[in-house]
Amino acid sequence: MLVPRRATFAIELGLYPLVIAAIVLVISKHWRRKNVEWLAPGVPIIIMSAMRIASASLGLASDGVPSRPDLLAQSARIDTVLIGPLVLTLVGLLKAANAPVPSGYRSPYIIPMQIVGVMGAVLAGVGSVQVFGGASTDGLQATGHTLMRTGVLALLIPVYLLTIGLAVASLYNVSFRFYRTETNMIVCLLSCTPFVLVRIVYSTISLFASEGSVFRLLTEDTGAVGLHFAMVVLVELVVTFNVCVTGMLAAGLKGEIDPPVDLKELNDIISVKAI
Repeated sequence: MLVPRRATFAIELGLYPLVIAAIVLVISKHWRRKNVEWLAPGVPIIIMSAMRIASASLGLASDGVPSRPDLLAQSARIDTVLIGPLVLTLVGLLKAANAPVPSGYRSPYIIPMQIVGVMGAVLAGVGSVQVFGGASTDGLQATGHTLMRTGVLALLIPVYLLTIGLAVASLYNVSFRFYRTETNMIVCLLSCTPFVLVRIVYSTISLFASEGSVFRLLTEDTGAVGLHFAMVVLVELVVTFNVCVTGMLAAGLKGEIDPPVDLKELNDIISVKAI
């Protein structure tokens, strides 16, 4: 294995345990304030970080055990699935931001999106097992590629786009009603979407890339390793850092959820002051 790839795996093993510790701290702070909604974005981050640690561990192990080349393939399988938790993190932020808003997008809107996102991740995972598991026939390889493309293109990308649409609508709703913390959460979500888009672009291209392409996970090329680090690992770290910082700031505010504003009462106050 190339030295840059080993360095990438080492960076992941060094950083992702810190990510897990940070998001657990965020969840615990909100939990003590009786706010369980941060489980929605927090759990996908924990799952993604744990899987990233497992992927990096297998990658490093494959370098130390030349007789087990399948370990690197197992690492690639895990890497393929990780776009699912990343998208579900955005959905979780949307759910948490709308939870206290009377006219917000509550669970009946969000839970189906979460279910579809999980299905997309599962299909991508099943497909990656066949693609990177050394399927013996071309038919199984083709089936694996089909499952991966279905999971990413037909399920995860629509969930991502719908999340952006609902987030834009929610931003007007929560900011108009003076929900400061929830407004910050929606801003965090929208600021993460360009980075998640980079991850989606990488995954989409890799689904159709030919053998030897820099977008193929198992390509022994320094450019491929660098591209994967920039468009996948770094993107995931930026998103998780953004979410963790937003969660810590929200926990530090005096009110986790600003009191809802009665618009009629607010208009009456404005009218009285005008008189």
